[in-house]
Amino acid sequence: MYKSGKNWIVAPLVFLGLTVGVNINNANVSADTTAQSQATDSNQANTNQQEVVLSSENNKVEADSTTKVTSENVANNQNSVSQNQVSDSEQSTEKVSQTKQSNTQNLTVQDQSNKSTNESTTFSNSTNNQSTANQQVSDVNNSSTNEMVVTNAKYSTSVKSYAAVKTQVTNQVKNGWQQENGSWYYFNDGQQQKGWLQGGDDWYYFNNDGVMQTSWLQGGNDWYYFNPTSGRMQKSWLQGGKDWYYFNPTSGHMQKGWLQGGNDWYYFSPTSGHMQKGWLQGGNDWYYFSPTSGHMQKGWLQGGNDWYYFSPTSGHMQKGWLQGGNDWYYFNPTSGHMQTGTVNVDGKKYSFKNDGRMIKDTWGWPFPSVGEGYFSGAQLFGVNPGGEFRMNGFHDGLDFGSIDHPGSAVHAVHSGVVTQIGYIAGLENYVVVRSDEYTFVYQEAFSNKGNISVKVGQQINTGDVIGYRDTSHLHLGITRETNVMKAIANSFNNNGTWLDPRALIKNGIANQ
Repeated sequence: MYKSGKNWIVAPLVFLGLTVGVNINNANVSADTTAQSQATDSNQANTNQQEVVLSSENNKVEADSTTKVTSENVANNQNSVSQNQVSDSEQSTEKVSQTKQSNTQNLTVQDQSNKSTNESTTFSNSTNNQSTANQQVSDVNNSSTNEMVVTNAKYSTSVKSYAAVKTQVTNQVKNGWQQENGSWYYFNDGQQQKGWLQGGDDWYYFNNDGVMQTSWLQGGNDWYYFNPTSGRMQKSWLQGGKDWYYFNPTSGHMQKGWLQGGNDWYYFSPTSGHMQKGWLQGGNDWYYFSPTSGHMQKGWLQGGNDWYYFSPTSGHMQKGWLQGGNDWYYFNPTSGHMQTGTVNVDGKKYSFKNDGRMIKDTWGWPFPSVGEGYFSGAQLFGVNPGGEFRMNGFHDGLDFGSIDHPGSAVHAVHSGVVTQIGYIAGLENYVVVRSDEYTFVYQEAFSNKGNISVKVGQQINTGDVIGYRDTSHLHLGITRETNVMKAIANSFNNNGTWLDPRALIKNGIANQ
C-alpha cells in the first residue's frame, strides 16, 4: 500500500514536469517566429516611404525641385524583447530539469508576465512615434509661403513605425512670350496676359484662355484682323482673296461706309466691310467705283457704247441737263447715259451731236424737202427788183411760195418758245417764236387758226412743225426786237429792225 501510494504520487509529478517542458519549448518557437515577422514588416515599412514631386501650376511655372527626404524610424525594440523572451525561456527549461516542479510553474507564470509587460512597452513606443510624425506634418504645414511643401506620412501597423517624406519646390516666374502646344501666350511677372496688349507700335489681343488672337475678331459692333503668323493687329489696307478691306490706322477697327483717301473716295460694305467696286446705288443716286483701285468715279466715264458723267465733288451720276463750258448735254433721267440725236424732253425736241453736245441755235429751212430752193426778186428780203409795189420798195421778210417751195407742213427754222398766236389784217393768222437772240414770225400761211399746231408757251426745236400751209405762200420775218408789235410797226422801214432770213439760215446751217 505504501509502495502503491508512492507510485500514485510520483506519476502525476512526472506528467506535470513533461507538460511544463513542452510549454516552454512552444514559447521559444513562438518568440522566434514573432521576431522574424516583425523584422520583415519593418523592412517593408522602410520601402514604402514615398517622394512627392509637384508640377508647375497651369504649365506656366518651370520649377527645379530639390527633394529632401527625412526618414525617421521609430525605435523598434521588438527584436530585443523577443530575444529576452527566448533567453528567459531557455533559462526556464534548465530550471525545470534541475529544480522542483513547483518552481517550474512559478517561472512560467513570471515569464508570461514579463512578456506582457514588454509588449505594453512596445505599443507605448509606437504611440510616441506616431505623435512625433504628427509633429513633423505640423512643421511642414507651417513652412514659408515662398516654398511649395508637401509631406506624405504613412503608419505601418506591422512594425509599429511612422515615416514622413518632405518635398520642397522653388518657383521660377515666367516672363514675355511663351509658345505652348502651337499657341502663343504672354506673361508679365508670371501673370498670363488677357485682352489687349501693346508692343511698341503694334497691338495684340489674347482671349480668355490667354491664347494670342489670329485672324478675325469681333469687338462689339467693330471687327478687327490679326496677322495669322505674328498676331499683330492689322492697320490700313488688307487684301483678302479678291476683296480689299481697310482698317483704321489708329484704332484698327474695320472701315465701313465712306472713306476719303487723299483726293479719292472709297466705299466699304456696311455689313461685310469689303471695298465697293462697280455700280452702287445710294438712295436715289448712283455711284461708280473703279473695278481695279476701287476709287469713286468723277467726271466722264465710258461704259460700252454709252457715256456717263459723275459729279466732280459728290460723285453722283448725272441725270438731266448738264452745262459744260458753252455746251449743253442731256442725260437720261433713268439710266443716266448721255443722249445723242433728237430727244423729246418735257414735250420739247432737242438735237444733240454724237459727242453729246446739244445743237443750239441750229437753223433749218421751213420746207426741208426743198431746202433753200428758188426765189424771185419780189420774194427776197429788202429792196429788190420786182418789189417796187411795196411801200419804200422794202420787203421785211422772205416768201416761200407754194410753187417754188412745195409742201404743206411748215417747220421751225430755229428753236425757241412760242410766245404769241394771233390774227392781224395783212398778217392773217400768225405764230411768234422767241429764242435767246431772235424773234421769229410765221405769217400769211394759215387761212384759219386750226392750221396752227403749236401752243403759247411751248418749247420748239429746229424742224418742229409750226402748222400747215393752205395759202399761196409763207412769209417768214426775223428780228431781234422782243416787242413784236413794235417790229411790225417798222415793217416798211429799212432801218435794221428786220433781218434777212435767207442769210441767217444759210449762215446758221453752215456754222452748226
